[in-house]
Amino acid sequence: MITSLVVLLTMALAGTSQAAGTGTLSHASGWYNAGSPITITAIPGTYSQFDGWSGDTASTTVAVEQISFTVDGARSLTATFSSDRTTNGLVPYEWLATWTNMNWEASATNDWDRDGFTNEEEYWSGTDPMNSASFLQISGAGRQDGGMFRLSWSHANVDPRIPPIVIERRTNLLSGVWEYAGELNPTNGINAYATSLSGYCYYRLVITNAP
Repeated sequence: MITSLVVLLTMALAGTSQAAGTGTLSHASGWYNAGSPITITAIPGTYSQFDGWSGDTASTTVAVEQISFTVDGARSLTATFSSDRTTNGLVPYEWLATWTNMNWEASATNDWDRDGFTNEEEYWSGTDPMNSASFLQISGAGRQDGGMFRLSWSHANVDPRIPPIVIERRTNLLSGVWEYAGELNPTNGINAYATSLSGYCYYRLVITNAP
């Protein structure tokens, strides 16, 4: 008698959101006949790489992107993918490919728009490396209705995988330290942070988790 047992195949993105890649599997989750041999292939997406298998990998044979085994019970497997990135600054090839398909490493360290910020810095800042007017800076600050204080700045060509922009403040530039005030996930266009007024403060924007 043939008994059908479930083999659950799942795909996970690698590590933190900044490292996420894309990919597919040659087999889908479902029921497979007990005793049947199966070879599953992990297929990286464009500008992504396969990093490995995890889960129920006992009694399997792994050959890079392929994992083979005989169905002998329920099994859960995860294929992990990450984005192809430069050595300099860990800039994703996919982001650079918006403007070039040439030398990735050189592209990361270049300053295409000559605004004083390398393409690597533009990536982590969520700004446009082809627009010299696009770089991370506070462009507006002032009181708004309700007694709140508002800061504003702009982003362009934001990769959704970059970390939040942190807002820090301090009351004295000669003594003391910068303190965490808040953070925002960057989005294309005007970004704004509002806080209640609490005397005189200095503010700055900070890129987090960048190389």
